[in-house]
Amino acid sequence: MLNAEILGTMLKQGCYHVNFKYVMYIMDLCESEGVRPNKKFVETLEEFKKRCRDLEKSKKLSPSKMNLFCNFRQKLKIWQDQVKVEDPEDVHPWQQFRESSEKNTYYKSKDGKSKFRPRRASAFKVKTSPKYSQVRN
Repeated sequence: MLNAEILGTMLKQGCYHVNFKYVMYIMDLCESEGVRPNKKFVETLEEFKKRCRDLEKSKKLSPSKMNLFCNFRQKLKIWQDQVKVEDPEDVHPWQQFRESSEKNTYYKSKDGKSKFRPRRASAFKVKTSPKYSQVRN
């Protein structure tokens, strides 16, 4: 199962290696899997775009990379219009793995008392309780 954090990590690797095809594949994967990217994901794309623009100005990109960069810029504009960005306050990254509280209920008998007792008293109770100190003497 993919989420925004996993895709964000994959995106960072593609950006680090300046692999335009891989970055565009991650963007397509985000759309096809229905994963809503978070703000960090979009910021990473924007930083990558700025970095590539600087490489373009310094003429460090080969002609084939220049064509891929142009394709990336066009795809990024379309992609940003189609995809809704998710606020980090709205969804916790582990939300998809959390269980509902109904499953985490403990068994209680009909009279309202817990059916299970602790197996032994804590060390603090043994030292401070008069009930336990009489048994030890």
